Amino acid sequence: MACFGDAAEILLADPDGALAKEAAARVTKLAKASKAKIKAGTVNPERKADLAKALKGRQAVLSALPPAAGLAVAQAALQAKAHYCDCGSNFETARAILKLAPAAQKARVSLIPDCGLAPGLSSGLAMSAMARLDFVKEVRVYVGALPQQPCGPMGHATMYPVETLLALYLEPAVVLRRGKIANLPSLTESELIDIPGVGKLEACLTGGGKSTCPYSFEKRLACYEHKTLRYPGHFEKMAALRAMGFLGDTPLVFDGTRATPRELFVALAEKSWGRTQEKDLVVVRVSALGKNHGRATEIDYDLVDRFDNATGFSALERVTGIGASAASALQAASKMRPGAEPPELALPYGEYVPQLKRRGLRIAESQRALAAAA
Repeated sequence: MACFGDAAEILLADPDGALAKEAAARVTKLAKASKAKIKAGTVNPERKADLAKALKGRQAVLSALPPAAGLAVAQAALQAKAHYCDCGSNFETARAILKLAPAAQKARVSLIPDCGLAPGLSSGLAMSAMARLDFVKEVRVYVGALPQQPCGPMGHATMYPVETLLALYLEPAVVLRRGKIANLPSLTESELIDIPGVGKLEACLTGGGKSTCPYSFEKRLACYEHKTLRYPGHFEKMAALRAMGFLGDTPLVFDGTRATPRELFVALAEKSWGRTQEKDLVVVRVSALGKNHGRATEIDYDLVDRFDNATGFSALERVTGIGASAASALQAASKMRPGAEPPELALPYGEYVPQLKRRGLRIAESQRALAAAA
């Protein structure tokens, strides 16, 4: 925001005032050439008065707070007549924010939940790929946040809490099949894909954060799916653990101690592959299949980003932050229509994708004609 958002002033506010000051000092140091004034503040998102005071006079608000705080921040932004987006919401919070559409239209502001990595950046790439086709039939999105090399007993490590990661493997995947919403088992429909500069990765349907994309595209596409990427072998191990009951939530008693298998698994997994210090990479592939000039055509976008040694930002921090801040900057520049919409309907992809590239993300685009009709 300081380097590319044309901001005159940026307020970094957090419940932990010391953390906010530390972040403001870091941003000031990294954005030496910026004319933006970086300030720090303390705000309790559970107190409406605190939020209202912090957001008063702001043009745009970007929430990087936990998803549960999203609705309160969006409501406060609406009251302050400021645009709102966030780095990620859970499905229920996103739906609640979208219900604020009439009030947002009246206030002439835009509210956009889920503007981080996926949904968010991946949604903007999907819309851009779709726009390059005369007719679109299928869209497939592949996203992975990975250590730069397989590590540990699971061949994986994560910056997320393990409990959050497990939601991907336990909840059903929401997809479009033959134009209709379908709930499919997670850890199914495995396939190998080759990512230039990374190699072969395995993709599986997963649950977790239910994106609004399948619902937004229900009357437009025959197929829409999101798959998670891992190094080959990880999903098979997780499926075996799930099948054996190690991820179950039914309490068991061992020598008088009551606990669920999942609680035990999480406690052990946090030590072996939770919140990794490994340098990471983020991989995104978006593939749109349809027709151009009557011929079956596939449009692909590939993004690979790695830990940035110069700034100390992880790839996950970079891609999530760049995606969300680019959206927020476009909101502040009045590039979004008033209301409350998910990113796949709100982002002006013709301007959004160039802004991602301007901020240093390398996005490769390719198009190929297919022999068979789409």
